[in-house]
Amino acid sequence: MKIFKKNKEPLIMDCYTHSTYAYNHAKISFGKDYIPDWWKNTPQKCPVSGKSTIKNCRAFSEYHNSGIVVPLWGELEIEISSIKENTYKWEFSNKDIDVQQHLTDQWDGFSQGKRHNFKLISPWAIKMREAIRFSYSQPIWSQKEFFEHFTILPGVLEFKYQSSVELNYIVCPKKEKVVFRIPALTPMVMMHPMTERKIQIRHHLMNKEDLSVLHHGGGMVFRDNNNMASFYKSRKIFWDKADKINSAPLTKKAR
Repeated sequence: MKIFKKNKEPLIMDCYTHSTYAYNHAKISFGKDYIPDWWKNTPQKCPVSGKSTIKNCRAFSEYHNSGIVVPLWGELEIEISSIKENTYKWEFSNKDIDVQQHLTDQWDGFSQGKRHNFKLISPWAIKMREAIRFSYSQPIWSQKEFFEHFTILPGVLEFKYQSSVELNYIVCPKKEKVVFRIPALTPMVMMHPMTERKIQIRHHLMNKEDLSVLHHGGGMVFRDNNNMASFYKSRKIFWDKADKINSAPLTKKAR
């Protein structure tokens, strides 16, 4: 009878960025570092009824203690028009932002022509040597002022074969125009690793050109936009080989 021992080695999550704003002030970190102040200030018992408050909710604690947060690396203001105009616009406090959009007809079965994609491209790229899946969810507990206007689309990702950290939100115009501002360091996504192994996070500053190459298979395979299936296959083969040989970070400092 074989006895399988648990792998107790920590999983290394190497986080790369070109942004000094993100690197100096808004590093990817554990959810326990981003527990909202309102929760910290909540008493254990309700002052009138004496019943237990959310301060005793184990699900809340586990959600933060087991998650990893990508915080906002600046201040973001979003204006969502009325249903009649059916548009939105945004403004950011620094230059290190990229917002893209999937057109409504790309996901018309859900968008119904009235919900808009707001793809916030973070300045981070993540590389791991093992294909550990992470669930994406919205850290609503830290977004009480705006979450009903700005909703993240949940999903599952891994960071062995791909490295992008893209935050796909949706905005939905309502009867009246809505304007809200998201402060810097607001948690924008909570990632939960689908493993019991501990995660060790390391941060690296690199130049923007090299970061772009990392997104495309480390510059080691050709990317054919007309045949993405072939690109994904070649990228997977490359990383499987490379990760057996290498364990060090891809870079240690910006050049």
